[in-house]
Amino acid sequence: MGSSEKRPSDGILSSIDFALPHTLSDTVRESEAVASGPETFFIWFTVSDSGRGIKPDEKTKLFSRFQQASPRTYSKYGGSGLGLFISRELAELQGGEIGIASELDVGSTFAFFVKTQPAAPPIDQRLKNDIAIRPRSGSAQTSFSNEIVQIHVLVAEDNPTNQKVLKRQLTNKGYIVWTADNGQEAVDFLRQTRYWNAPSSTSSVPSSPSTAQEKALHVILMDTEMPIMDGLTAARRIRQMQRDGLLKGHVPILSVSANARPEQTSMAMDAGMDDSISKPFRIADLTSKIDRLADMAYAG
Repeated sequence: MGSSEKRPSDGILSSIDFALPHTLSDTVRESEAVASGPETFFIWFTVSDSGRGIKPDEKTKLFSRFQQASPRTYSKYGGSGLGLFISRELAELQGGEIGIASELDVGSTFAFFVKTQPAAPPIDQRLKNDIAIRPRSGSAQTSFSNEIVQIHVLVAEDNPTNQKVLKRQLTNKGYIVWTADNGQEAVDFLRQTRYWNAPSSTSSVPSSPSTAQEKALHVILMDTEMPIMDGLTAARRIRQMQRDGLLKGHVPILSVSANARPEQTSMAMDAGMDDSISKPFRIADLTSKIDRLADMAYAG
């Protein structure tokens, strides 16, 4: 780990090949939110291993979507070929780059850096308290759009780390967040909300921060690939429950997927999702979609 005013790819980390990812056609441009100005600098990180190393022809595949070094990689280690692709996108969106140095039978070193700037002093504690209740920012013209309300979100995500990080990010933005580990738990959770329109029954439900009899819920963030019940099946089940009268009103559902291909997005919409967002995403992009769908919940 280190920092510099000069881009680490300009000679500071001379052993790392940062040029390789730039040969790919899907290189992204850095986000407009990235730090800029005379006080910007770069923070870099390196991770090394003593594994088998990577052949030169294998390195060309590492940073592409759904690609691994060789077919043997999947058979031995598993994986989907998305990890380094997502890492590359995140680095580039933050004004940085990612690269690799590797020697066969010796090991590999991966390095990345991002652009940043000195942090502002901490805000006053009383300003932090204002986060708990936040103004609505949705664009839908409903009688609720200008009220100060708390938006309740159910995050259906099977990866514990992703679930924890997303919950913390949304909570810091002022949302009330519930969690579900799979699609079945998301469906069961609706029994505890104002949407439920059927006699009470015993069922397993996801963890929640309250024991209130009827929980508020405005938007479901539904990961499409989960065990027990995937997100698409859960969305279809929820829409069927609405048609059967088991649920009151329309439950807004936002599809969350690592696959942004048009056919995958179309499948999500056909399953009953109201909108979609692909991983990795900026939290600002996610919250704007949540706010818009929350307006839908209020209008309903």
